[in-house]
Amino acid sequence: MDGSSLGRWGEWVACGYLVGKGYRVVARSWRLGRLGEIDLIVRRGRVLAFVEVKTRRGGRFGRPEEAVDSRKQHRLLLLAEAFVHSLPADSPLRAFQCRLDVIAIHRPRGLGWRIRHLTGAFEEAGRPCLS
Repeated sequence: MDGSSLGRWGEWVACGYLVGKGYRVVARSWRLGRLGEIDLIVRRGRVLAFVEVKTRRGGRFGRPEEAVDSRKQHRLLLLAEAFVHSLPADSPLRAFQCRLDVIAIHRPRGLGWRIRHLTGAFEEAGRPCLS
């Protein structure tokens, strides 16, 4: 499996994992031009979570979540704000609290696949979606 196939597989696994935890999928692979894309947008209760999924085989390139550097975090925040602004004015999602999450999927050498859901993975967690 090449890198892009592994990434798509990881997003599929992450989606199933979140649905199993009671989240509802709002959007998958939401893209805004050259700014980039949000892998998953999910909701549970009054929280709207924007999820970056990182998948790695082995530990050669470090832990998956380490790939979400400050630049990627800032881009995810900009994309999340753009998504909320794209919603109709009367959308109930506009009143939800936003959270920026990371799902790290990895397979340590000789072991099975592991999933870690890092909720509120960086400092923008818990802020209103429109501020």
